[in-house]
Amino acid sequence: MTASVKQNSTRNFSLDFLKVIATTIILFHHYQQDGQVRFVNHPNFFFNPHFDWGLMVELFFILSGFVMYHYCDGRLKEISFSSFMGRRCMRLLPPMAVAALAYFALGYVYQQIYQKPFFFSESVNLWGTVVSALGLQNGWGLNGWNINNPTWYVSVLLLCYLWMYVMVRLCEKHQFPFVYACLIMLLIAFSGVKWPLFGDQAARGYQSFFFGLLLAMFYRHFALNRWLITLCLAVMGIVLVFIVFAPGYTDYRMTFTYLFCPALILIMHTSPLQKLFRHSFWGRLSAISYHVYIWHNVLQLLLYTINTPVWTTANPGMMYLFAIMAWGVGMLSWWLFEGPVGKRIPKVLCSIFEKRAMGEA
Repeated sequence: MTASVKQNSTRNFSLDFLKVIATTIILFHHYQQDGQVRFVNHPNFFFNPHFDWGLMVELFFILSGFVMYHYCDGRLKEISFSSFMGRRCMRLLPPMAVAALAYFALGYVYQQIYQKPFFFSESVNLWGTVVSALGLQNGWGLNGWNINNPTWYVSVLLLCYLWMYVMVRLCEKHQFPFVYACLIMLLIAFSGVKWPLFGDQAARGYQSFFFGLLLAMFYRHFALNRWLITLCLAVMGIVLVFIVFAPGYTDYRMTFTYLFCPALILIMHTSPLQKLFRHSFWGRLSAISYHVYIWHNVLQLLLYTINTPVWTTANPGMMYLFAIMAWGVGMLSWWLFEGPVGKRIPKVLCSIFEKRAMGEA
């Protein structure tokens, strides 16, 4: 296996493949977690004594930081803060806002039927729904009701983007090495401070996102030669052995996030794997995976509201059926928000701002 072309020249669709796989595993994980479904003679993605499959979220953050590094090489000089954050908010928030409102409505119906909240102990909360729909659920000082896991992820991801932009611009202005800024951010995130825009859940995202940026710097400046590839394969093998064959081993998060994930990402940059996943189909599926992720909790709540017993049986086939349905809903959401709705929203916002400007004049 030989080194691949560096990441700033062509898109690496093998990373999109990783995101698709991680999204599907998260579907399985939440299916068992929310429904308290335990399988016999079948792999468990929540009730698993060897590994916490919820750590796929850490992989999401690492991949996000890794692919965002191309903005840290002078490109942000030509991009304003409003443009940089606005583009990401316009891509992430509209579908998430609709999903959050749908979750709120279904949660209320579920509670009226079964006289108990779904999964979370709190009752449905309109304030928490609004906060979540705006991407302010965690770390922004407006922590409301934890409406579902996807809204937490997007909220923290937006904070990661914000900090990255500020750090890059400050480092450019003061001629400070960006690598040191990332290391400082990691130290703060691991310190457990309770400053504004920080906190335990936000720090979890920072720890992985800025590690992803550091990994991208490493890949950018060091050759992916045979020795490094061999080392990565060895690291992955050792971590897997510990997870599978060491019953007393519990530090999954550190070894998976900071040993297995970086080794896996580097391996995905080898020529054979880049050729295997070279088709743009994976890029499109990766874009759809975001919609799958934000809607799968809504779909699960809908299914539990309609017929709870069906989705609490220890039948793995129902889990796979749920995953197929979630990908179908995600594809529909992607088509709507990347197509008719996505094209309409910017026009509506521009019209609102233009009318406001004319009124002020």
